Amino acid sequence: MENGPAEERLFSVLSSILNVPRASLNLDSSRNSLEEWDSLKHMFVMLALEEEFSIEFADHEIATLRSASSLRDAVVAKTRQSER
Repeated sequence: MENGPAEERLFSVLSSILNVPRASLNLDSSRNSLEEWDSLKHMFVMLALEEEFSIEFADHEIATLRSASSLRDAVVAKTRQSER
């Protein structure tokens, strides 16, 4: 998922759930850099991404995905798996 429609969908979800402007988000955005990205909103982000991309995350994966770049990589891997 290079900087295309799927990545924009990811940032759209993050922007909507975290209630921050899309322009303030990039691949370096993380739970450490955004005060709005707390544990509850993290769960909402994960659920929204599952719905947006028709994928599922295991519980152990959810805790490890702490940045926009890690979310992007996980979404890419899962969407590729579901295309097989």
